[in-house]
Amino acid sequence: MKWDSSLSQILAATLIGGDAPSAVQSLALDASGNVIVSGSSNAKGFPTLAPFQSSFSGRSGVIAELDANLSHLLFSTYVGDTRPFDAHVTIPDGSGNLLMAGSTTTASDPSGVVYVNQIALAPAPAARLDSVVNFASRLASPMCPGEAIAAVGSGFGADAQLMVDGTA
Repeated sequence: MKWDSSLSQILAATLIGGDAPSAVQSLALDASGNVIVSGSSNAKGFPTLAPFQSSFSGRSGVIAELDANLSHLLFSTYVGDTRPFDAHVTIPDGSGNLLMAGSTTTASDPSGVVYVNQIALAPAPAARLDSVVNFASRLASPMCPGEAIAAVGSGFGADAQLMVDGTA
């Protein structure tokens, strides 16, 4: 939520998440006033947009950026590996990159690994496929023959076709 300076009026609000618990652990603003959030998600349907990592583990770290009005998702990606991962903090570095710190540490495995990375974000391509989801549930799960799916992305032409195993 974005509040006015007296904290008496909500100026903007949004929801980002999916079909299972998600948690924001940090919030930062870039030089343009865009909002960068990072944390973790158990959701297979967490919205990704121009992701640099689309894989998902049982609990993945997530990083997303929204415009200053919280009305448009600018990018969103999973981060981590096959272990549960939390993106504890993500901040802009002043050069168009992001600095992220996170860990695989959990209550059941306190000997996890701490990661610190610099993420250089490439511009989103003109046409991109962000995810393929079940049309009804909007979950990104394995596809079944004959299942209705939705291709989520942007820049598709009017005559675009999605090929699955060589079949349109």
